[in-house]
Amino acid sequence: MVYSHGLFMMSSNRWDSLSKTFSRPLGLSIFDDDDDDDSSVMIRISHRIGSPQSLHIRVRTAHSLSPKQRRTILAQVAGMLRLCDEDEALVRGFPNMVKAISLRRQCLK
Repeated sequence: MVYSHGLFMMSSNRWDSLSKTFSRPLGLSIFDDDDDDDSSVMIRISHRIGSPQSLHIRVRTAHSLSPKQRRTILAQVAGMLRLCDEDEALVRGFPNMVKAISLRRQCLK
């Protein structure tokens, strides 16, 4: 999925074609304005051997992650890879949004 959409080519992302592993940094407090922790961690996403329908997410960090930080990482991965129905619906609706904006601009001319 990552490879076919070109996501791996964007800055700070890395794709290892031998291990078929996607790596990138993620912020730990991106969804919490009250959290002063602006640190990030490096994650690696791959498929488990023998289980192509599941993802294996490894986090490189010197300390243990709190449950809140784990949820933050999982939410970012789900959004990035469009693993939930809401994200998929937004992406599928994008061409219609662009078309509506273009039509609106034409009407204003």
